[in-house]
Amino acid sequence: MAAVCREFGVDQDTILTKSKRKSIKEPRQIFYLICEINGISPSYIQDWVEKNGGTKQTYSTIIHGRKRASLLMEEDPDLREFVENL
Repeated sequence: MAAVCREFGVDQDTILTKSKRKSIKEPRQIFYLICEINGISPSYIQDWVEKNGGTKQTYSTIIHGRKRASLLMEEDPDLREFVENL
């Protein structure tokens, strides 16, 4: 989470909200994708977000976010490099 926050210039409290602003939503989606790459389940993400003061995220929101992040990586080579280097 810290690396994503640094890369996108947002703090953890902000990224864990349900904001639909692109500048907040996309880093959150990248976080979901990184969790998937590292074998972290959506249910664990839900629990972690809530325990860290975030707004409860639904399973479908996390799945959609991971898919969207995958598409963003296809469009942006710099983003792909960032995710691959974590």
